[in-house]
Amino acid sequence: MNTKTSAYIRARKGLNLVVAASLLSTTAISTGAWAEEVTSTLDTVSVVATKSEQSTFDVPGMVDVIDTDAPSIAPASDTRDIFSNLAVVDVEGSGRRNGQNIVMRGYDKDAIIIQFDGIRQNFQSQHDGTFFIDPEMLKTVEVVRGASSALYGSGGLGGVIAFETKDAADFLEPGDNVGGTTALGFQDVNGEFLASGTFYVRSDTLDGVANLNLRRSGDIELADGNELNADDKVASGLAKLSWSPAANHTFSARVLGYQNQAVEPNNPQLGPGDDTSDQTADKNASSITTSLHYAFQSPDNPWLDLKAKIYSTSTEVEETVRVATSTNAVGDVLNRQLDTWGANIDNQSRFATGSWSHTLSYGLEYYEDEQNGSDSANGERGGVPDSEAQYFGAYIQDEILLGLGAAGELLVVPGVRFDQYESEDRTGLSNSDDAVSPKLGVTWMPMDWLRLFASYAEGFRAPNFTEVYTTGTHFTTGAGSNVFVANPSLRPETNETVEVGFGIDKRDLFANGDRVKLKAAYYDTDSKDFIEATIAFVPFPCCGTTSSTNVASASIKGWDAQAAYEFDRYLATIAYSVVEAKNDATGAYLINTTPDTFKVGLQAKLPEWDSVIGWRATIADEKNELPINPRTMALDSAYQRDGYVKHDLYYSWMPSRGFGQDLRFDFGIDNVFDKDYDPVFSEATAPGRNVKLKVSKRW
Repeated sequence: MNTKTSAYIRARKGLNLVVAASLLSTTAISTGAWAEEVTSTLDTVSVVATKSEQSTFDVPGMVDVIDTDAPSIAPASDTRDIFSNLAVVDVEGSGRRNGQNIVMRGYDKDAIIIQFDGIRQNFQSQHDGTFFIDPEMLKTVEVVRGASSALYGSGGLGGVIAFETKDAADFLEPGDNVGGTTALGFQDVNGEFLASGTFYVRSDTLDGVANLNLRRSGDIELADGNELNADDKVASGLAKLSWSPAANHTFSARVLGYQNQAVEPNNPQLGPGDDTSDQTADKNASSITTSLHYAFQSPDNPWLDLKAKIYSTSTEVEETVRVATSTNAVGDVLNRQLDTWGANIDNQSRFATGSWSHTLSYGLEYYEDEQNGSDSANGERGGVPDSEAQYFGAYIQDEILLGLGAAGELLVVPGVRFDQYESEDRTGLSNSDDAVSPKLGVTWMPMDWLRLFASYAEGFRAPNFTEVYTTGTHFTTGAGSNVFVANPSLRPETNETVEVGFGIDKRDLFANGDRVKLKAAYYDTDSKDFIEATIAFVPFPCCGTTSSTNVASASIKGWDAQAAYEFDRYLATIAYSVVEAKNDATGAYLINTTPDTFKVGLQAKLPEWDSVIGWRATIADEKNELPINPRTMALDSAYQRDGYVKHDLYYSWMPSRGFGQDLRFDFGIDNVFDKDYDPVFSEATAPGRNVKLKVSKRW
């Protein structure tokens, strides 16, 4: 089982460490008050990859489970910090919270499914983020790479990112029924202060947790000496209550909320000095997710492991204009809102046929999206069409484990899903289609330390409201305007991915007690009807049109590898990722091509001082694979990047006895040498040296 229990709460019994950027793993220093004998495990369990508990080492694909209590992650302030150990995930944006979005395996925010506690986050925006959550509320983040539509439907082209929030059981030790945790934090790169409080309680039938987090921050100091205006006031929190009125039955209600009142450009991804050329606004980004859950699980009934939920999510970004533009005056209010409600039901049945064991997963899903955009001066907001859509999906998957005698074991995971969707805007334009998404994964386990795996998967993504129905002004010049043109004939984007790889988990390789773990894969994705914005720019009469179109065929290829070596008190890690994405018709690179990237880490475990100290380096090659600029039809040098090396340090102290035994101190320095570099998918230089401190107290 995955050791997901909060590392902070178990400070007196041990320290949980996530292997930095590698192996989907957790390392534990355990047994007593920092016992002299150090034991560890590099194993974690995935739930999202197959919808049932499965070792990440055995899954026929690449999966990470991030423990947000790990010393290298614990002081995290935003989305970029959460993924700082992963080479495969890039976070686009200039550093402002509201503009951060995930890019993975050649796909961006529109083609990666985001979940909060299993609930889809479907907010759509050209420049703002598509989800909003504070790291303080999180227990784990699961990162599943590759086409995932066979289980999760529309949007699962590049993978699934599943955020899991904390329960009372993640804080309380055996025998404890009530408690609380408070935390204070600071980081100097933007003058940010954090105050957090969590209360938790449980009994034989109840489990409850309530959390509130407040962050205040100012302008971000960049490594080149400039500042990025980013005044943030963030309030977030969660409330969860679970009730088990009878054995095997659990009901729960959950509310997850987030609000950020910021002063920043309308496009938060812009760099410094763009305030006068873009709408600077008082921006209020908010999101609230509410849900009711039911679960039935009985050890006496292997056929029924039932989970059902109904939910609603409302995400809104409201902006009050502070700098007049050609279309809006100071004080005008612009609004974008997406409301989602839905329900799904899943079940797992476990049985055997001869020597084959089966875990059969199957379920139904239905959800609706409704988007509204408004402009106090002009009516409907340009680029935010009033639209609604309905989605239905049904899936079935079997996990079959076959014993092969002396040849080991074989895990075979076939699955298929059917999806149907239809959407319509307020003018009557409509778009609809359906898709069948099969998947087959195989892992051969010839020895307990060796895994060979391969998979074939198909994914699809329904075009979103912005891509299909957008009208209005895209941009203006002194000579005129470029305007959006709706495209209700836009087809869904699909892909086919073949992935092959291997895993090694070898103990006592170079010395007694050491361990080497490695997992690597090569993937080749054939994308059909790839959706991208096409700008038909003409100088006279200025300035043409912009619409979303289907690229007939695109190819995405890459490597994804991660490894760790652990001996005694030391842990060394390395992760590698590279993505190459091309338009097959023109041979030109697509925007989401990324350079070779390594994440290297070294961690020392110091039980005598109840401490962990670590170093992490990000090594990125130069990026010369450039897309074509649709305005000039020449290679776009704006996407060119020099290579760089960035170093981070972190330290965690969790006293196990005497003074401060209920305290935890997390200290870190990001970008230790104040390296001036330009990250991919960012229009600003990276933030400069950032000193971070977080102090937590358990009551």
